[in-house]
Amino acid sequence: MIRINLATSAGRAKKKGISPDAAFEEELRGLGGGDESAQTRNLVVRAVILLIGPVVLFIYSDAIVPEKYANLRRLEAEHNEVSKKNRDAAAAVEEIKKFEKEEQKLQAQINALNSIKKDRMREVRVLDYIQRTIPPKVWLKKLELSTEGRVVLGGLTNLDSELTAFMDSLQKSAYLKDVSLVRSNEVSTKEEGVLKTFEITCNLEKTQ
Repeated sequence: MIRINLATSAGRAKKKGISPDAAFEEELRGLGGGDESAQTRNLVVRAVILLIGPVVLFIYSDAIVPEKYANLRRLEAEHNEVSKKNRDAAAAVEEIKKFEKEEQKLQAQINALNSIKKDRMREVRVLDYIQRTIPPKVWLKKLELSTEGRVVLGGLTNLDSELTAFMDSLQKSAYLKDVSLVRSNEVSTKEEGVLKTFEITCNLEKTQ
């Protein structure tokens, strides 16, 4: 609400030697000019307040953001390096596993060959032992050797004592066990007269 003192305006007009109407108009202009100055100041203050935010943001971006980006790039580089090391380590582990599998396979083959070699040597020694210890009056007609290590001996003799001696020698062998006479029968022949057929079974000792 604007108040105008007419008496004051008249007094000013009298002092300045102007009409009261002119003094009144001058008073109005003075009041109006004060309002415009206040509005201008308010606008300037508001403009400054509005500009503070962008200015602060610009200063922050210019000072802080580059450092943040640099740290981010450094962290990304470290992450990539660690990822590469992990991939290389994983590849190395796979190679080691593959090598270990190949090594196990090769070792199994070597063990199998060694086992076959030992079995063959054992069989050769058994045959040699039988040939050296068989009595003169015992004639072998059959010798079977299975893959499970079972030995079957079949033949003829004209003396029970010779057959007994042969079985005793088989039982004393370090390569044989479980020696048993499973069959013994008498047969007549024109050349030798009465002979006894026999069949002996035994098992090979396991190789160490």
